[in-house]
Amino acid sequence: MAPSQTTPAPSSPSPSRTTTRAREANAEGALANAQASLANARAKAARLEPLAKEEAISRQEYDDAVAAAKSAQAQVDSATANVESAKLNLGYTKVYATESGRIGQTQVPEGRLVGRGQPTLLATIDRIDPIYVTFTTPDRDAIVLRRAIERGEIRAGAGAGTARFVLPDGSELTDIGRIDFTAAEVNRDTGTITQRAVIGNPRRQLLPGMFVNVELKVGERPNALVIPQKAVVKLPNSHIAWVVGPDNKVERRRQQLNESVQRYLQQLETADRQKPTEALKKKTAHLKEKLAKLLACISHSPADAGVV
Repeated sequence: MAPSQTTPAPSSPSPSRTTTRAREANAEGALANAQASLANARAKAARLEPLAKEEAISRQEYDDAVAAAKSAQAQVDSATANVESAKLNLGYTKVYATESGRIGQTQVPEGRLVGRGQPTLLATIDRIDPIYVTFTTPDRDAIVLRRAIERGEIRAGAGAGTARFVLPDGSELTDIGRIDFTAAEVNRDTGTITQRAVIGNPRRQLLPGMFVNVELKVGERPNALVIPQKAVVKLPNSHIAWVVGPDNKVERRRQQLNESVQRYLQQLETADRQKPTEALKKKTAHLKEKLAKLLACISHSPADAGVV
C-alpha cells in the first residue's frame, strides 16, 4: 500500500540525493557563519555608539561599524535564501503520493532524471477502497426510462440510484454502490451515456480493470405484482400466463416483457447453445435468478398484462 503523503526511505540514497543533501548542509553552514558575523558586528556597533555620542571616537569609525552590521545582515538574508533553495531542491528528490491506494510497478528506477520538459510517469496508484465502477447505459433505455418516470409508471423509491455488482464468476457483491456521476451528453460513437458508481471495497474483491455486471435500481413500479418465472409460458412470438379470473375460470393473458427481461432471455438462449462449463452454469443460474425478479405485473385487463 502507498499511503498518502508518505514515501519509503531508500535503503541506499541515490547520488543525486546525496549531492543535494550535501549542498543543503553547506548552505546551512554558510548561514551559521553569517549569523555569527552579524552578532559580532551588532555588538561592535553597540559598543561604539556611546563613544561616538561623547566624541571619544571619530564619527567615521562609528559609521563603519554600523555599515558592517548592515552588511552582515544582508549576508544572513542571502544565506537564508540559499538554505531554502537547497531544501527545495532536496524536496524534489522525494515524490509524495497524493492518493492512498495500491501502487503498481515502478516505471522509473531510483536516481534517473525525470521531468525533461514533460511529465514523467513514475508509478500508478489505484484507489481500492472505495473504488469507482464506470459503465454505460444505451441512450434508448434512458429515453424509455425518462418517459416511464414522467408518466408515473416508475417512481423513485427506497434504494433508487443504487447499484449492485456481479463478478465474472457469477457471484454477487454484498456491498451496494451508489451512482455519483452521470454524463450530460451521449457518446456519438457508441450511442451510450457514461455513468459511474462508487462502492466500498474493504475485502479487495474488486480490482482495477476488472469487468463486472452492473444492476442499476432506478425506481419502483407502483401497484405491481411479481409472478414466478415458471408461471410465464414462452410461445414462438409471445409470452403468456394462465390466470384465474373473477368467475374462477382460467384465462390466458399475454405478457409483454420489458427490455431487461428480453436481454436476459437472449443471454439464456445463447448460453443454452454453448458447451456447459462450471462458470457457464453459475452464469446461467444467476441469469435465471435475475429474470425471476424482473417478471412484471399482471393488469386487470384480460387482454394484456405488463411485465416489470
